[in-house]
Amino acid sequence: MNRGYRRSTGLACVFAVLVCTSSAPPASAADSEFTDFRIPKHRWSSWFVDFSGSGRSQHSDFQGESADDGTLSGNLRSTMEWGYDSDRLQHRIGLSANLAGSRRHAERTSADTLGRRSNEFSQHDAVEGLALQGSARIYPWEFPLGVDLSAFGDASFGQSSAENAFDQRFAPFRTRSVSRDDADFNRQSVSATMSLGVGRVRDATGVYRARLLEQRLLDLNTLRRGLSRDAREKLAALFYVESAFSVPHDRPAKFFWREVERILREDGALEGDALDAYAVYRVIEPAFEKRSVSRNAGFFIGPSVTVLDFNEFRRRSSDFEGVRFFNDSLVDRFDRSLSDRATSHDSRVSVGGRAEMFVPIDLRLQFDAGSRVFYLDESEYLVISSAAQLTYLIADRWSADAYVRHDWDRQGRRPGEPEAWAVGYGGTIAYYLEDAWRLGLSWGGGNRHQDGRDLSDQQFSLGVIYRISGSLDAPGVVDPVRMMRATP
Repeated sequence: MNRGYRRSTGLACVFAVLVCTSSAPPASAADSEFTDFRIPKHRWSSWFVDFSGSGRSQHSDFQGESADDGTLSGNLRSTMEWGYDSDRLQHRIGLSANLAGSRRHAERTSADTLGRRSNEFSQHDAVEGLALQGSARIYPWEFPLGVDLSAFGDASFGQSSAENAFDQRFAPFRTRSVSRDDADFNRQSVSATMSLGVGRVRDATGVYRARLLEQRLLDLNTLRRGLSRDAREKLAALFYVESAFSVPHDRPAKFFWREVERILREDGALEGDALDAYAVYRVIEPAFEKRSVSRNAGFFIGPSVTVLDFNEFRRRSSDFEGVRFFNDSLVDRFDRSLSDRATSHDSRVSVGGRAEMFVPIDLRLQFDAGSRVFYLDESEYLVISSAAQLTYLIADRWSADAYVRHDWDRQGRRPGEPEAWAVGYGGTIAYYLEDAWRLGLSWGGGNRHQDGRDLSDQQFSLGVIYRISGSLDAPGVVDPVRMMRATP
């Protein structure tokens, strides 16, 4: 057993042990706030139809040559989706159908003292498709034993035909030819994956966002006191379903923040009857520039199996006919026909598994780790991937993270079979103080083995921005505006 294999399997085992031990009681009240979060029951549905069409026409005329070219195309698509999410059950079903077609017609003629040439081309294309996908996540008991199911199937059909007519006259000779090409295809694919495991991972980012909103409004004196536990839980649940507001609304933000304001008002913590414009824009600012924050909580470990079946059929035919004349007498005739068809089929079963854990240590510190294994028996292909990351966040001030990851894959079991592995590590530090400092530092490196070669690399980047001064004076419009050195 070589060194690369020992490293990868060892790291995978370490992560598996960490995951199994992550079910221990939470170490802090903040950790408990994340781990106690439960997904609120909600359902959604949508159906929309999208049609688009386009056309283009071109004409040119230059020195005895003229050309016309025109294209029409259209696309019709309909999508329906139904979904339900809760702590014990989640399911989603999506159905989509589309029809696309295009037509092109082009003519070109040219003439000079020797003769005249003309060419006419036309083409028609059409594609039809249907896709169905679904997923379900089930936790039937209090004990965190869950089942994940997902399936996808699609079918597509296409037809294409093209005809090209050519006519050339050089007295007393004349040549005419016509070529036709027809093609069609149909393609179907089905895939399904099932995972069974112990543990549960929840997206508890809403807890972090609710706490951040509370702190910002307290700093602005928009809240007369801290929020109650019930209000925090309602806000965390509301942030979880925020993306679903875009299902019934094209402009969902105002509807979402109306609900935020309602929760604050009903809690009795809101100073006044509504949030003012400054407070609204303050709370919708991202916690960190050019970075999204994810705060998952929980663990999961278990095997999975995936099945795939794919079929495709293609057919094509070509016909060519031509004649030659001398004055009005036929002197030659020629034709040619070709056709071919091809079918392909692929069916495979792969097994694997994953072990992962997400630990929000407190409101600022997050630890994430995971390991995945994938094995395809047909080609004896084995892949092991592991990663861990520690993140520290101070909203509106600075963030830091460090990560390490490891990948290993090998095809075949015999000694000497090619293998590849890679180890990467790095981190970032970002500091931001409104209207003053912006600092970013990142570093990384790694080693990898591929095709019998060992490679290593190191890199870092540093960026600093400091705004020395800034002001705005518009008498009669606004009071003088000056730089801030700290975010309120």
